[in-house]
Amino acid sequence: LARGNEKELEYVKHVLEVNKDYPIVSIVMDTYNIYKLVDMVTKDEEIRRMLEENGQKLVIRPDSGDHEEVLSKILYIIEKNEWPYVLNEKGYKVLQNLGIIWGDGVNYDTIKKCLDVMINNEYSVSNIVFGCGGFLMQNVNRDTFGFSYKV
Repeated sequence: LARGNEKELEYVKHVLEVNKDYPIVSIVMDTYNIYKLVDMVTKDEEIRRMLEENGQKLVIRPDSGDHEEVLSKILYIIEKNEWPYVLNEKGYKVLQNLGIIWGDGVNYDTIKKCLDVMINNEYSVSNIVFGCGGFLMQNVNRDTFGFSYKV
């Protein structure tokens, strides 16, 4: 993050403050140690207050690593720090003012793995969204156009 390893939490607060008019703010959090930063963010009372007062949702954005492992650890930290949630009509947890976006290595298999992690940890799949970037754009293979030549 822009302010270095020791000031990551300060940076998150700054981003939320300067973007307080935007209902959703997404921040890449794996620049140094995603677990440490998610832990700091989700137990920080000032961040909780800022999000509630501004009607904002902070979206945690892991941008690398094993989908199942990273997402499981993030959910564990959120749970450990008692981030507020409500239960939906199906009994799954819906995080308040917090979400997750995954945009790295997104494909059918990784989306399914992430959704399974959410469900197995009793979190609503509405807590996570998926983006697609360079992986889908650059992942051209023989099936891309539905045919192949064999010589």
